[in-house]
Amino acid sequence: MHDIAYEHYPETVPWLVRRYYKYYFPRFARRADRIATVSIFSKNDIVKEYNVDPSKIKVVYNGCKEAYHPIDETLKESTRSKWTGGKSYFIYIGSINPRKNIGNLLLAFEKYKTETKSDTKLLLIGKKMFMGSELDNILQDLKSKNDIQFLGRVEDATEVNNLISASIAMVYVSVFEGFGIPCLEAMRCGTAVIASNTSSLPEVCGDAGFYVDPNSIDSIADGMKKIASDSGLRQVLINKGMPQSQKFSWQKTSELLWNLIEECIKE
Repeated sequence: MHDIAYEHYPETVPWLVRRYYKYYFPRFARRADRIATVSIFSKNDIVKEYNVDPSKIKVVYNGCKEAYHPIDETLKESTRSKWTGGKSYFIYIGSINPRKNIGNLLLAFEKYKTETKSDTKLLLIGKKMFMGSELDNILQDLKSKNDIQFLGRVEDATEVNNLISASIAMVYVSVFEGFGIPCLEAMRCGTAVIASNTSSLPEVCGDAGFYVDPNSIDSIADGMKKIASDSGLRQVLINKGMPQSQKFSWQKTSELLWNLIEECIKE
């Protein structure tokens, strides 16, 4: 059970899927001999919502692709030239839906642009889900809308690596996350992370994240200003990010999950 976001934000899940989750997953949780979930946050949430014995829930953290890596300055410049005409940019990767807090991200970017007068861009990579008209309404009123690019899904993993590496920072300000793999991807690319101070993200990012209140446009905008203007702070976060990201791997995930399966077999 990755997380139970559908219990807290049911509007972000298609209604048929939501009905399945809400009917069956509490029953799965109560009947299971063991439950694997991806963070301590998710474990505590499942215990609270479904009244499950915490001793049968094991945390099996996610990982991320180890192929993600920093790139040199020449490749960063060519990446910026290709995608933003050479301008600096913030980046977001993930699905485009209300739980990901994209509306507040856009409004915070507008505030950042207004206060700094910079020519910085915002790139968003991911598939739009359940939020098209709401985002369109927000975008219509933004003076900075021409500096915001929705790239959709980018299938080329090398290009994604370059896009992350060449950015000022990953801005990942979800209101609810079971884990948050894009934060690890950014750390592996040598990129600073601006993350929500809620749910699992402090657990995943540790002291390598710059935390903001996802419900405060001012807080998100201030975080963007701070990271963009303070190269020393940005480098401190980058230096902390690589060892933090290496605490998680799919190899460790598979070993933890296998150990959990063996426990069930032995019982």
